[in-house]
Amino acid sequence: MDHLRVIYPIEALVHVGAGNGYIVSSYAEWGISCALLIEAEEALYKQLASAVEKQPGWIAHNALISDQVGDKTFFLASNPNENGVIPPENLSNLWRNLKTKEKLQLDSTTLESVINSQNTLAVSVNWGVIDCLPALQIIQGTGKLIESLDVIITRAILKEDRCTEIGATKNELDVFLGAQGFHCIALEEERQPAIASLLYIRDWKNKYRGCNVQLEAASGEKAKLVESRDQYAKLAAERQVQMEQLTHLQEEETKKYQGLQQQLIVLGKLKDEAVKQSEDLRVQLEAASGEKAKLVESRDQYAKLAAERQSEISALKVKVQEGSDRISSSELQITEQKQSLKLMNDEILRAEAQIDLIKDLLLREQGP
Repeated sequence: MDHLRVIYPIEALVHVGAGNGYIVSSYAEWGISCALLIEAEEALYKQLASAVEKQPGWIAHNALISDQVGDKTFFLASNPNENGVIPPENLSNLWRNLKTKEKLQLDSTTLESVINSQNTLAVSVNWGVIDCLPALQIIQGTGKLIESLDVIITRAILKEDRCTEIGATKNELDVFLGAQGFHCIALEEERQPAIASLLYIRDWKNKYRGCNVQLEAASGEKAKLVESRDQYAKLAAERQVQMEQLTHLQEEETKKYQGLQQQLIVLGKLKDEAVKQSEDLRVQLEAASGEKAKLVESRDQYAKLAAERQSEISALKVKVQEGSDRISSSELQITEQKQSLKLMNDEILRAEAQIDLIKDLLLREQGP
């Protein structure tokens, strides 16, 4: 481990299943400056947190880690070292007297989610320690974190026939981690020889070849990006000219708009005046309509009166005509009477002349 820490210096370490913090003193001796220690069982976590609080840059976290977010049963075993999501009775081939003491329902999460939520981790995690079973599920929940890992230390069952739990055996870990570029370079058996701690490191030759391929691809992509950048720069310059033209047009349009606004203000005033005049005309029209109604009524009354007067005039005309006729008749009678009177006067004059003549004759006859 001392040589391994020289080859792969620990930038940041994550330990799943850190228990009561028994490992803290060893990590402190290693000079680790950034570490995330995770424990699911609450009582053990409290001891872990107490041990970690004196280490600056270290974090203790209480969570059940799995390959996905959900609800899981957590078993407290008669041997606290075997607390976990595997029922203790399923490990009876390894520990004959192992029993379940208590069952807890806990919310599970992924290692990727926990690390993303720990903003205090200043650097990328390159060492991972999985000190619980089954380890494969926890590793599968690392997401993109696995790309930054150089060293993985994990617990696993060496003999598959001793346990049927999925993801708990070395063979399953070899297959999955081998596909990720890791090789198991060492193992250390526990007190139960069927269980061991496995040491995986990344195959840097394969990674180097992969990096070269990625570098070549990146170089080609870079050339394309440079070409695209130049094209976009040219396009940006053209767009800048267009923007300046559009800005000028916008300023002109703004002036036109302001002029239209002034016109609208004037038109608004004219409209208000027109509305006022229209209202005045409406009032006048209503007044005129009332006056007209009165005039019409007066006209009808005058027409009726005129008709009555016309009838009276016609009757008077008839009477006048009759009077005229009577007058004419009277004048004719008067004329006739005058003529008769004249004739009578003439007769009287002749009679008087005859009388005078008779008198003269008588006088002459009488003589002296």
